[in-house]
Amino acid sequence: MVFRVIALVLALLSAQLAWGQTWPAKPVRLVVPYPPGGSVDTYARLIGQRLAERLGQPVVVDNRAGAAGSIGSEFVAKSAPDGYTLVWGTVSSHAINMTLYTKLRYDNLKDFAPITQLMEQPLMVVVPLNSKINSMAELGQVLQSRSIRLNVGTAGVGTTGHMTTELIKKRTGGDITHVGYRGSNPMLTELMGGHIDVGIDNLPSALALVKAGKLKALAVTSLKRSPLAPDIPTLDEVIPGLQAIAWQGLFAPAGTPDAVLERLEREVTSILRQPDVVAVLAQGGTTPVGSARADFAAFVKAETIRWAEIVRLAGARADD
Repeated sequence: MVFRVIALVLALLSAQLAWGQTWPAKPVRLVVPYPPGGSVDTYARLIGQRLAERLGQPVVVDNRAGAAGSIGSEFVAKSAPDGYTLVWGTVSSHAINMTLYTKLRYDNLKDFAPITQLMEQPLMVVVPLNSKINSMAELGQVLQSRSIRLNVGTAGVGTTGHMTTELIKKRTGGDITHVGYRGSNPMLTELMGGHIDVGIDNLPSALALVKAGKLKALAVTSLKRSPLAPDIPTLDEVIPGLQAIAWQGLFAPAGTPDAVLERLEREVTSILRQPDVVAVLAQGGTTPVGSARADFAAFVKAETIRWAEIVRLAGARADD
């Protein structure tokens, strides 16, 4: 009996090794569960192109947007665990949504194999150019006085921007209505047109429009000011203790062979250390991470617990 078990283990190890040596033999699908054009999509295409060069096979970006990343993530969770379908997950799709959505059809801790944390970035609070609010301090005064009802737009229900909105509402008691869009681009377009009062979005997307003179920046959500916008205060300076960081990570379906996961971890973390990639990310206020698989798995678990507490504190729930 013992010999049979040993033989089975050796056979499995041999199969894993063989799989790792032959993979990839065809294009790899990289699901981005958000619309084209946003910062998540932009970074996925950058890293995907570099990964294709290293793997010797195309990495095809497949945008499957909806439900704060849940639709694309569910697709990958139910895909074959053969290394040919990956998902570019975020704090929304792989942490916040677990508590926010009442009928989520995947488990972020059981249905995925974490590969590496890719990057992290703060968000930015922005308003239209013609807004009478010119600083985060002024926005704080408006919220605390409840003198105006503000429509605050984000890239969607369940995003870090949405949760930041709920936290601001909870902390200030402000009269806020959250308006979730299907991605950053439509929200920022509506904001520039003055159809909503405030926007909270990932720093790269928002900062580009601030630099172009199309929006005004009020605050960043990190504890430290961004070197790209050193004159813009942090939320913590106006609402002490309030911060939010958006992160992105690479996942495969649970059960994907270890040899494939190890190859992906090795290649992607190496890409994230390339000086030109670091420079591109820095231009958008984004910091590359490139963590080990075990560390990333522990991080995702901790983030799932942390955001669950925040969702419950805010009293936010969403139907799928």
